[in-house]
Amino acid sequence: FFFFFFFFFFFQVHSYMKCNLLHINIKKCCYIHFKPTGYKPDSELEEQIVTINNTVIKQVTEARFLGVIIDSDLKWKSHISSLNTKLRCEIAKLCRIRHVIPEKHYKVLYHSLFESHLGFGISVWGGVSNNRLDPLSRTLR
Repeated sequence: FFFFFFFFFFFQVHSYMKCNLLHINIKKCCYIHFKPTGYKPDSELEEQIVTINNTVIKQVTEARFLGVIIDSDLKWKSHISSLNTKLRCEIAKLCRIRHVIPEKHYKVLYHSLFESHLGFGISVWGGVSNNRLDPLSRTLR
């Protein structure tokens, strides 16, 4: 039943896009099978193939959507790791220019370089447990 609904949904989306002269870039399409905690794989569900216009859509365990990396377990590990890398790059930039910039501008630089990255999509990924946020905390100290 689930896959009937799933395919029907894809068919409806594809029909809507076609009627409104919109285009789906099938080469960039993918889907994630979200699994609850303690999920036991069902071979029948795992073997299903999703297609649009007879083109197979690949199943992935994580995908970037509007700048947020979503994984199938919703643990946000990949997104936090990516964010941590970005923040470390910003710290390196600050270290290189700290001798040139007056101290009174540090706060403005912090807001522009760090808060923009931290605040983006936080309503989606910000509810993770504190131990998952530890890498970000260590980076920002």
